[in-house]
Parts: sequence; C-alpha cells; structure tokens
Amino acid sequence: MAQKSNLHISRISLPKHFLFKKEAQQVISQIELGSTKRLQSSQKILEGRQYSTSIVIQGLYDCFKCMTPSAGLSVPLHRSAYSQTDTQKITTHSWTVIDSILKALDDLGWIEIERGGMDAWGDKHITTIKAVGELLERFKQVGIVWEEVTAVEGKDVIILRDRKPEEGNLKDKGKKRNKEKIDLPVPDTKDVERMRKNLEKINHFIRQQAICLDRSDKNLMALAARMLQEDYEIAFDGNVNSKKARVFNFAHVQLRRIFSRGSMERGGRFYGGWWQFIPKDERQYITINGMATIEFDYSEMHPRFMYLDNNLKVPEGDLYDIGEQYKPHRSIIKTYLNALLNDDTGRYQISSEEANILGLSSAELRAKLKERHPILKDLIGKGKGLDYQYKDSKIAEKIMLNLMKKGIVCLPIHDSFICDISSDYAEELLKEMNAVYQQEANDMPIIKQVDKPQESVTKKSKTDFQIPWKDAGDGAYAEIDRAKLQELVMGEWADSISRRYVNSWRQIKGTKDQWR
Repeated sequence: MAQKSNLHISRISLPKHFLFKKEAQQVISQIELGSTKRLQSSQKILEGRQYSTSIVIQGLYDCFKCMTPSAGLSVPLHRSAYSQTDTQKITTHSWTVIDSILKALDDLGWIEIERGGMDAWGDKHITTIKAVGELLERFKQVGIVWEEVTAVEGKDVIILRDRKPEEGNLKDKGKKRNKEKIDLPVPDTKDVERMRKNLEKINHFIRQQAICLDRSDKNLMALAARMLQEDYEIAFDGNVNSKKARVFNFAHVQLRRIFSRGSMERGGRFYGGWWQFIPKDERQYITINGMATIEFDYSEMHPRFMYLDNNLKVPEGDLYDIGEQYKPHRSIIKTYLNALLNDDTGRYQISSEEANILGLSSAELRAKLKERHPILKDLIGKGKGLDYQYKDSKIAEKIMLNLMKKGIVCLPIHDSFICDISSDYAEELLKEMNAVYQQEANDMPIIKQVDKPQESVTKKSKTDFQIPWKDAGDGAYAEIDRAKLQELVMGEWADSISRRYVNSWRQIKGTKDQWR
C-alpha cells in the first residue's frame, strides 16, 4: 500500500495545460535510445507512452508542490499491479511502459528511486521516486503555480465501501472488529448517475478556482511538515482518525462521495479537498481567488437528527452540555457522542488522556449522555450516525449546487461550509444553509460562524501579510510605513508561494490583480 506521505500514480491527472512537454519528449527520446526493439510502434503505443510519461512527470511535479522533500510518487513496479480490465488495479497505464519511463528518468539522472518491498516488520512498501537534478531545477524555476486540473482518468467520483469480512466469530472475547475497507461495485441506477453528474459539475466549478492559504512560505512549509508526521490526526466524521501522515497540496481540490457499509444510503459525504485535512485553526487563512473567506457550520447537527428522525422535539440548550464543570471540555464530549452514534458495535471508548481531563471513564460519560439524551439507549450500537451522514451529505450537495448556479464557490467540510466573504456571498451561503436544512430536516437549524459565534456575519481577513505601521508612540495616530510596505510588496510578498499561486491563476484567467 502507498505511504501516506506519497502521492500514488493512479491518483495523478494531467492539467489542462501541461507545463513540461519538453521534458516529457526528452524522456521519450531516452526510451527510444535505450530500446533494443527497432520495430515501428503503433499509434496506440506511442500515445500510451506519451500519456504515461506526462503523468509520471506531472506526478513528480505534484510532489514538488507538496512543499516538503519527503513527498514522493508511489509507482508500483510489479506486473500484478496493472490490468486492462480489473478496476481495483491500475488500468490507465501499462507496466511495460511505466518500467521503461522510470529507467529513462534514471538514465537521465532526473529521479531518485527507493525500491519497494517488504520491510523487517512485514509491511509492504511501493517503489517511490522523487525528482532530482535538472528536472528538480526545472520545477524550482516554474515554482508552485496554479494549474487547471482535470478529472483523474479511470476513477469514479462515487465510491461504495464496506468493511473487509471478518474471520471467525466477532463475538469471541477480545476479538477486535476489522477496520480495513474494501471498494464495492457502485450500483448502476438513475440516482447514482444523478449524484455522479452533480459532483462532476461541482468539481469542474471548483477546479476553475485558486484555493490556497494566505500564509508565509515559512508557515506553509511548517504546516506541510506538521501534516507529514506519523502522529498527525484531525477530528473527522465525529471521530478522531487514527494517526497518519497526510500530504498538503493546493492542487488537491477534486471531491468524491464515499458511501459506507455497502449501502448507497449510508455515509455519502464529500472528501478529497485539501482544506478538509488541515488543522482547524489554519482554515481561517483560506483564500478563494485571493479573497478572504468565512466559515459557517451547522451546530449539533447529528444530535438534532436523532430527535427529528424519531419525531421528537429537540431539547433546549446545548446538546453537548452534561454539566457546568464539563463545559471547558465540550470538544471531547462532542467527539464522543458523534463517534458513539457512528459506531455499530457500541464499544467506542475515550482515550485515557481524555478520561483524565474529564475525570470520567467512558462508562461514566456514556451514562451522563444517556441521562441528557434518554433516546441514546435505543440508538447505541446501530451506527445511526452513518444514516445522519447521508442526510447531511444531501444537504451539502444541494447547497453547493444552488450556490454554484449563482457563481459562488462553496467548500464543504461535511457540516460546515467556506465561501468568499465579498459581494454578499456570506449572506447567500447563510440563506441556502437555512433553506436547504428546512427542506431536508423539516426543522430550523442552528448555524454558527466558526470561531466567531456572533449572530451577524463578521467579515474578517486573516493573513500573514500584515500592513506595516510606524511606531507613533504616546498614543499618537499611527502611519503606514510606506517604505517598508513597498519593500514587502516588491519582495517577500510578491515572491511568496501563496501570492505567486494566486497571481498565476489571475494571469491564466485574465482577472484583475486584487487582493482580499
């Protein structure tokens, strides 16, 4: 399996305008130079070689865009990883062609190869390549620029998964549930085709935008390094995911819908955007086409669903409130309750560290939540959270489609949404969040601005690129340090990754040079 710090060749797509045609042709010439077969290749073979060479070079460039030398391109070199018909394998490339491309790149001195195999602990690792030499210098010359990415060839945007079947009796004492997932064939129905077409429209719209973080190069690289740590974890889907390294790349904007437990009515949330995997405190720096953004989320969404689905009135007050002394630790209680709703075994436990913070064991916390929500006793162990995810995914789909018709970009993070704060876009997002929720849940939602829970929209601009002010002293009126500002605008700011990224988008799209 691919290491999380690497990109896999099967997930690479070519941008609308490929920047490295000259380098690709050099690789092809090297392949032909080293070939012992002098027979004329068919047009199909030539096209396949051109495509695969471009994909490998683009993949290496995408790794460069991850802003860390640790990121590499995973390229399986075993014949069994490739197939013309088996969709669980690589179908868009030939093993023979890929093998010849890597040999040519190595002969040119353009890649460093880390061979795959089995390590001392029995873990399998895929062969990884990284750009070096003239190719790496070429990437540095281009820099990290915006490209109009295209859909990944041969990959469906609708995914259906289930757990790998258990061996033996799950009820055996001490036996743990298998968490390994397997992909299942997606049903060929009108509903599935409608969802696929809707998501393809959404993806096409998002791919036209420049989405990045308005942070200094130093902070961007620190974030990339932080996310590559093996102990990196984020709260996701009501659970704290297992610790794993993740790559950080502004080009990763294409979304997929992933359904769970073998059902097209469980799960179905949108995944894949880089903004979903960064720490929550970094999201305030997100820009869309150079403009600052704002984030709103549905508060207490799934706890409210558990009442609404049973035709019960939602209780007053904070649904995560189990007592005054526990209010400072609301995030732990929130994560636990949502994880408990998702878990179909009913055995979810808080960590020992969380237990110490709360002063409660898992059993004691569960008892307090049952006291706050008596309905829980009928829901624990049924995995109802996945049903609620399907409902919130339908809400998310409608919000994105409705805003897209108005020309408004909306980035989903399951039950929260990010949009540009300009031109009343925030008000339009709030309007859609209210209207769609009422349609789907037949209830009024509670919507909060993330990090700023005021009733009115707070327009903020969070950036590392602050205007310098002169130190006036004694309470005197401060003045902009224009000399310093000019120095920054012409130097550090202009050359920063985030500014160059958005400016490259502007050059392609022909928009005005306006910031935030």
